[in-house]
Amino acid sequence: MVHKNPASETWELTKRSHQLWKMLAETIRDQGMDPLQVLGWKKTGSLLVGRTPEDSVMLRKRVSQLSEACVRAEYLSTDELHYKEPAIYVGTDGGAAFAPDDCQLDAHQAVSYIEKTPMIYRLTDLLHRKADMQSSIMSKLQV
Repeated sequence: MVHKNPASETWELTKRSHQLWKMLAETIRDQGMDPLQVLGWKKTGSLLVGRTPEDSVMLRKRVSQLSEACVRAEYLSTDELHYKEPAIYVGTDGGAAFAPDDCQLDAHQAVSYIEKTPMIYRLTDLLHRKADMQSSIMSKLQV
């Protein structure tokens, strides 16, 4: 999500898509399967990297925008980036925006799983999860 702009017209769709993929991975885990094996699902975070002082200014702004949109994000200086990802060199003026909660999946594996799984089951399970999530939120608000 670090490469997405919260001010864009597609931001809500981006957030919803992320939420649905995460719910699918949780469903697969709850069924005793490994989301990595089934979907290629990994929660590794994502980086948006820059090399120039101008890039660094833009990246700091992006981190601020993401944070305001309730997405956990942090700016990494050259040294911090090198510590997390030693293979990435951005020079002395670079840096990165890092979203540690971001995930990735293998599109081929995900499509293969979706094609093999009955649609009604997937939709029913996701609707139950959504209802459970809403109930949980409501009970927390009533406390």
